[in-house]
Amino acid sequence: MTRSSPLLTLAAGFTIWASGFAVIYAVQGVGCAYGWDLIALGPVSLLRLVLILLTVATAAIIYVVARALSGAIPGKEREASHFMLSVAAGAALLAVPATLFTFAGVFIATACS
Repeated sequence: MTRSSPLLTLAAGFTIWASGFAVIYAVQGVGCAYGWDLIALGPVSLLRLVLILLTVATAAIIYVVARALSGAIPGKEREASHFMLSVAAGAALLAVPATLFTFAGVFIATACS
């Protein structure tokens, strides 16, 4: 893994969460404006399907980043680096359930009113 700022590494999971939040919120607005909620694809609307896919993709990306961070933990020769990567990997892993919890509305809530 390339060397990066410790703060960026620490914030990686929740930065992806915030980006996913912005994208999902924007797509929801665009989908409502263009009537994607009225297009049925089986039991769900096109808008709900797109929002669910974005939610799952965001959680998956965060999980991949968390796994990459936990795999990048060097040996004990650099204790500060080891600690920072461990904390960053843990924070990124916590961002996965946070993503699924905060975006859970795409599964049940009305997309447009």
